Amino acid sequence: MLDAEGKAKVQRQIATFTDNYRQMKALGYNVTIMGLPSYETQEDFDRYQTHLVGSDFQIENEFMTEILKGLLTNGVPARLVTIRYPEFEKWLNGRENNSSTRASYCGHLISEDERKNSSPIH
Repeated sequence: MLDAEGKAKVQRQIATFTDNYRQMKALGYNVTIMGLPSYETQEDFDRYQTHLVGSDFQIENEFMTEILKGLLTNGVPARLVTIRYPEFEKWLNGRENNSSTRASYCGHLISEDERKNSSPIH
């Protein structure tokens, strides 16, 4: 369960993400679904979020779930994507693991899910 500081951080993130989404829409960008990372294992979390090593991945998952709820309430299309570090490392293909590449990877996972779900079954 998130403590008071964690809940306050959730609210700040919801406000920031919602504002960013609305600004991008107002500028005419075709904003699709925002991917929020979740993790199956501590190792995936530690290797993906190197700056947060030692934090509990389950608390991070709860944090992201609460952000998701707030975004959906605010009309921001979002969903959780599962991070598996070996797949991320392959996708990185030598690029640096930083906030920009992590955000791009979440978008990549959303795109891949949408592509798979829209493909006709043969």
